[in-house]
Amino acid sequence: MKKMVLILMAFVVISGITAVSYPEEKKTTSNKMTGKVLKTEGAFLLVVDKEGRTHKFHLDETTLLNGKITAGGSVVVASSDNGHAISISANHPKR
Repeated sequence: MKKMVLILMAFVVISGITAVSYPEEKKTTSNKMTGKVLKTEGAFLLVVDKEGRTHKFHLDETTLLNGKITAGGSVVVASSDNGHAISISANHPKR
């Protein structure tokens, strides 16, 4: 009987450690916007939307860059709710 209780207690402890070790991942939503690149400031990209509002996006090594991103160029930015740029794509006009 003691052995069964010890095994049960060990199982509960191990389950608790596993739950603490692997917290649930936070789900982030992706926001998309189109605008013109105003400038870069260090690890940030400033983009002006069609209403004239300036948006500041954080870039790092996880940000996917598609095409040539230049000041004055049109871009499509997918970002997280906290302003991290998930991807930035050059939005060149079709000819």
